[in-house]
Amino acid sequence: MKAYVTTAAGGDRDGDRMKNGSRRVRARAFGWAALAALAPGVAAATDVAIYPERVELTFDQPMATWHYQGSSGVELEPEVPFERCVWYSDTELACEFEDGQPARNATSYLVHVPEFATQEGGVVQARIVGADTPRPVLSAPHFLIEWSGETPRLHIRANQDVSATAVAQVLELTVDGQPIPVVLRPGERQGWIPAAFTLDLPQDVPRLGMLELSVAPGLVGEEGPLPGVQEEVLLRARLGEEPRAVTVACTPDRQVAVDAQAGATVRCRRASSG
Repeated sequence: MKAYVTTAAGGDRDGDRMKNGSRRVRARAFGWAALAALAPGVAAATDVAIYPERVELTFDQPMATWHYQGSSGVELEPEVPFERCVWYSDTELACEFEDGQPARNATSYLVHVPEFATQEGGVVQARIVGADTPRPVLSAPHFLIEWSGETPRLHIRANQDVSATAVAQVLELTVDGQPIPVVLRPGERQGWIPAAFTLDLPQDVPRLGMLELSVAPGLVGEEGPLPGVQEEVLLRARLGEEPRAVTVACTPDRQVAVDAQAGATVRCRRASSG
């Protein structure tokens, strides 16, 4: 596996290549010479996170970032080519993938982290860290509920490509604890929403009661093999009554507010300074 990474600050892609154990990394000669002169110190810790667009390294001590203007030496396995690496700060390094070649969602990777020097003369030892890209996650925002009379139509979103069949397998819909069949149809997709579905309640669903939609672990997406681990109630809605306001708040400019529950008009007064 070969993945040579340059930083945004510059660097020659045709620079010297040097052996580092079983892996090949590239760096400017002056950078490695300077590192060799540093006295060994207490090793700093490194946190690694991976997303479809980038890999992020976070150190618990300030790094000697001026030594890594030519190359970071970070590599990914399976290989995904990097476009550049950027120091967000002296403790945060982000390596961005090339356009059109992101890491796969729901996939395990090995991040090869080279040795880094700290500003205090210590080192972060080279190591290999396992990291997973985001797994499938569902949401059912309350603001997307459509009401037709007293019956809601639910809209469900996913953070990555998933099929309606896979989503239906991990959803549980109940009214007052009684299970209701989950039948999904494709919803309106937008650029920032990889997958969307609409859930219409059956005609024979009870017209009164508390509706609850929950998700169980095990959702498998279209991109990677790792199943979702999400386990939570996505939404609750009471059937048999129109949506209404149940609280009233006075605005700073003392506008009139309407209490929809009591059907009364509430006038707000400025609080006395005494």
